[in-house]
Amino acid sequence: MTSTQQITTSIGRLRSPRWVALVSVALIVIGLAVVAPAALIVVFLDGLAAGLVLAPAALGGLWFAGLLKLDHLPIRWHLLIGAALGIGALSLAVLIAGLLGILDRLVWVSVLALAGVVGLVRLRELIELHNEPSSRRLGDVPQAATWWRWLLLLICPFAVLALLATTAAPGFLWTHEGFGYDVLEYHLQVPKEYYLAGKIDYLPHNVYANFPSNVEMLYLLAMVVLEDASNVGTVAHMIHLYLAALAVFAAWVAGCEWSPRAGIVSALAMGTVGWLPYLSGLAYVEHGLLFFSMVAVAMLLRAKPNQSRGWLVGCGLTAGLAAGCKYTGLVMVLAPLVLLAGTGHFGTLASRFRAVGTVFVATLITLGPWLIKNQCMTGNPVFPLANTVFRASPPGWGDSETQQWDSAHRPPEHARTIASRFGAFWQQVVSDRYHRFGPMIFVVALLGLGSRRLGRSDMLLLLLLLCQVFVWLAFTHLFARFAVVLLVPLCLLCGRVFVEQARRSIMLPAICALIAGTGWNLAHTAKLFRAEHVGPAPGALIYSGKIPGYEYFDVVNRTLDDQAKLLLLGDAKAFYYQRAVSYYVCFNRNPFFELIRRGADGAELLAWLRAEGYSHVLVHYGEIRRISGTYKFSPPVEPQEVERAMEALVRAGATLAYTFDHPTGSSRYVELLAIRP
Repeated sequence: MTSTQQITTSIGRLRSPRWVALVSVALIVIGLAVVAPAALIVVFLDGLAAGLVLAPAALGGLWFAGLLKLDHLPIRWHLLIGAALGIGALSLAVLIAGLLGILDRLVWVSVLALAGVVGLVRLRELIELHNEPSSRRLGDVPQAATWWRWLLLLICPFAVLALLATTAAPGFLWTHEGFGYDVLEYHLQVPKEYYLAGKIDYLPHNVYANFPSNVEMLYLLAMVVLEDASNVGTVAHMIHLYLAALAVFAAWVAGCEWSPRAGIVSALAMGTVGWLPYLSGLAYVEHGLLFFSMVAVAMLLRAKPNQSRGWLVGCGLTAGLAAGCKYTGLVMVLAPLVLLAGTGHFGTLASRFRAVGTVFVATLITLGPWLIKNQCMTGNPVFPLANTVFRASPPGWGDSETQQWDSAHRPPEHARTIASRFGAFWQQVVSDRYHRFGPMIFVVALLGLGSRRLGRSDMLLLLLLLCQVFVWLAFTHLFARFAVVLLVPLCLLCGRVFVEQARRSIMLPAICALIAGTGWNLAHTAKLFRAEHVGPAPGALIYSGKIPGYEYFDVVNRTLDDQAKLLLLGDAKAFYYQRAVSYYVCFNRNPFFELIRRGADGAELLAWLRAEGYSHVLVHYGEIRRISGTYKFSPPVEPQEVERAMEALVRAGATLAYTFDHPTGSSRYVELLAIRP
């Protein structure tokens, strides 16, 4: 072989996708080691634990494509459908088993092991079929132009930041999210309560337990498998991050249907937005919502007139799973996709109605369990939404709580006009001060729409985007995170710029905008990370009271007697309490606040606490002041009323055992009262 041939062969090897993957992993490891070496250990251990939950489900799901009669597909589609339906089926299995009280570690380790084994058998079959030269039944993996796939390295710094964010336990990030208040109040607290009880049941003190919770079921399973709740926070972050990685993979698979370059650009657009590293430091559900939504859209786009049923069923199943992650998915993903299934090239009007019906029925299969659970437990399948229609009044809830909920989730007073709502869209989404969307994704998507004749895929994505923007403007309280599903059509519209028929004159400006926008996003994301001092931080720092302002956790968790029974007032961040505590989120009716509202004196309050068996009361005045100024409590009580009630309680015989000051030395912060038997 001549030297020229050797050089050509070497260059050819560098073009292999395996080299891109190896270089990407190396860059991510090196980047993480440079930024925070200690994070490597956390990422490895928690990443392994999270993988033990998700990987068996994704492998076992490889059989679903066959059930949908979608066998003759490229292997990338099998992997995508398997991951989506396998993980979704696992979430629903945990829900059903939890309702039956089957949350035993041995049972679930066995289930995961079995799923992994049968999945590996299927994976071997698929690889053999893919490598079979005579049939090529599964099709070829699309090959991009020589160096295009190296653009995927631009995702690496975002992956480093995302992994870094996962190493900070819940409660440390982010200021804009109240340091993960929702995580500690319900995303992890509700699964923790289920885990400790050994069963999924109605919680009269936490209305958020009635939200559809596909992602939280994965967190619950991690608690069961690891036999731990307090330290599972960073594992939950890794589960959330893996779902983000799957969303990027889904964008690539969807884009590859148009061209290899479109697949790369779609994945790049999804993987380089600030939202992915931002949300990876929060055990929320948005990454699951993005993943299932992307798969649902990809399957709808892939459906063809003569082979649509399996794709439409798959679209409906994954759209139902998206809605099962978050209620916004119901109106921003599921409903638009059901309607859009009737558009396009499905022939006659009757055929279009059948397409709509197919998607709708399939959504009920995966969303139905959550609707049935709510109907049985509360009397409203979408509780607490639409409760003026269903009039459900489960324990801890009534008309006043419904009014409080609806009022709290309307747009603020200054954003009730059409102009102000569009202004909010500009401020919260397009020019968000953290640039978590970034301008690039909008510029490239619009550039593509204006550069060619629009096809069916363009129209479907554009209509989906318009529907989502309309719902965000009209039916949400204009919070930036609720718009995150816009990433699904936007990323795919970016990929559409690079379809095979696209004009070359538009590709250069688009790729320049893509690279410049990636740099813009990275700069702002890195700036946010520096401002928040993101780095490894174990949950033990909080529950052992090592963080200023959280000293009361140490007293509650380590000083109080094992038999102590604690009532929390104001504070609903119950996740880090390592003993059973009673708390009420602000929307649920609080019986102690009812007594205060009725004007009960200290003796009555003391008698009620003794009757309920409470030995201690922790009053978080800081949270009471904050919530009284925003959502308010049920019933509404003012901070001054609570202060007077606590003083009356002490005069009646309770003991002020501990007082905790805020680090800034501000007004009354946290007090712990002891109740004598």
